[in-house]
Amino acid sequence: MPRGYTTRKLEVFTINAHVTNGANPPRQVAADDTAVFSAISNLPNEARVSMIGDKNIAIPRCSMDGTALKLTAYEG
Repeated sequence: MPRGYTTRKLEVFTINAHVTNGANPPRQVAADDTAVFSAISNLPNEARVSMIGDKNIAIPRCSMDGTALKLTAYEG
């Protein structure tokens, strides 16, 4: 028997990592996305919380499955 409602959430994003190089003036350059997100996924959960400017960023879930990234991030 149907419940009468269905809840689904689907969000798709493209994420690319960039780093600031040491040039004068500094400029953004593309990073190895797989290496960056693989390194994040290997961090313990408590190390995935940081203040950046006036915002608190938390990444409670980050895992790599081949080249697919599963990531949950909160900002506030």
